[in-house]
Amino acid sequence: MAEDDFEAELDAALADLDEEKPQESGDFDTSAEAQTTSRDAQTIIDIDFTAGQQGTSDGFEEERARERADYKDEKVQLLPKGGSSSLGDRLMAAKEERTKQSGFGKTPLILLMVVVVVGIGVFSSGVLDDSPNLIGPAANSPTTGCAALPATRTPKIAIPGQVWSDSSGTNRVALLFRGYSPTKAMVDRILEAAGRVKSDKADLDLWVSLDNTHVKNSTHTLIQEIENYQGKRLQLGRDVRLHQYVQDDTRAVFPHLPQNNPGKSRRSRRNDDDHVHHGEHTQLLESTLLWYKHPKVMDRTYAYVWVVEDDVGFTGDLVAMVAALQDDPADLITHGCTAQPPKTPHHDDATTVYKKYTKKAQRFTSLDFVQRFSAQLLNEIDTCSGRRSTTVQLEATCTLCHAAGLACDSTLDPAYVGDVYNDDRTFITPNAWSDALKNKPNKLFHPVG
Repeated sequence: MAEDDFEAELDAALADLDEEKPQESGDFDTSAEAQTTSRDAQTIIDIDFTAGQQGTSDGFEEERARERADYKDEKVQLLPKGGSSSLGDRLMAAKEERTKQSGFGKTPLILLMVVVVVGIGVFSSGVLDDSPNLIGPAANSPTTGCAALPATRTPKIAIPGQVWSDSSGTNRVALLFRGYSPTKAMVDRILEAAGRVKSDKADLDLWVSLDNTHVKNSTHTLIQEIENYQGKRLQLGRDVRLHQYVQDDTRAVFPHLPQNNPGKSRRSRRNDDDHVHHGEHTQLLESTLLWYKHPKVMDRTYAYVWVVEDDVGFTGDLVAMVAALQDDPADLITHGCTAQPPKTPHHDDATTVYKKYTKKAQRFTSLDFVQRFSAQLLNEIDTCSGRRSTTVQLEATCTLCHAAGLACDSTLDPAYVGDVYNDDRTFITPNAWSDALKNKPNKLFHPVG
């Protein structure tokens, strides 16, 4: 193993150990209910230790110190005899010092490690897993997907964000428009779809989720547009259900998202392997999860969720397209999952856990402007994100779906896709969009202003 690779792996592992110190006894809960990633237990986030199970922070530090020392012991065996490198010298010195202080050999320490692992609930299943590979989907394991990954410890927090939604109906499908400061034309397209849902009495709920991080009046403007649409035809909370949030909300629930630290160099951020490194775009999947995990959304118990970006244009009846695909049982409908090489263009944007989890799996990308998720896939992505296995959405969606063994091969019918459907940040010109509306019916286009 090259010294640089060895040192990077060691630093990442020790950083993981350092981050797991609890604030104080009694702040955490290791119950099975807290570890579940099903929709039944998502109002309060992930794993906490209870009083009596953890003891004191000082005791935890001692256990961590021993755990760090054992990790060094294990890795130093990979070095050449004599430890000629500076890293080898440092590790050998650490090993000798730790042995002098402990007064006993490596075998008892390994037994102690087993006790520590069982006691603090490292494994999400709550029992000791003697599998040699804890990272990645095991071929013959009863636990598949990200549920097989070690659980992380996240502070207890209620799901933030504000929602306008009544309790009427029991529709099984949601059509979610995800936006950031939508233009008047974008809002008009969304409300036209809402009018279609109402007139057709379609079996779906239409939602808008707005990121208001840098825009104060976006929600207020949308509410005014809803109330004034075609003579007050639409009702807020029923015909158009609304969710608003800011990026700090997503970071509070998903601490592995990029932090606002412009002072860090790009290399420094990439050495911070516990976080994704692609800025705001990375948060798109987690922002959908933030909406999905809100209690007023969970109460709706959707079987499927369509997620559509606000700058998607459709030259026909979008609601009719959704209805035409309602009998497709796939967990994911997207614009094709394209296989990628092991080191994808977004390899360095992913968390370390994601890289290890997908090391032996096929990785994919897909245009993510219009996608349909099953509840099972959303729950799986939530499990992965909760265990810090995540990357940018255009790669994560297909890759995590396939890694969990779900049905991911249902491609959005090319008949619905227009000749301009890409991730170019330049909007289609008004003349080109006007021509598409007249001459290219029932087509999706992106991006449209």
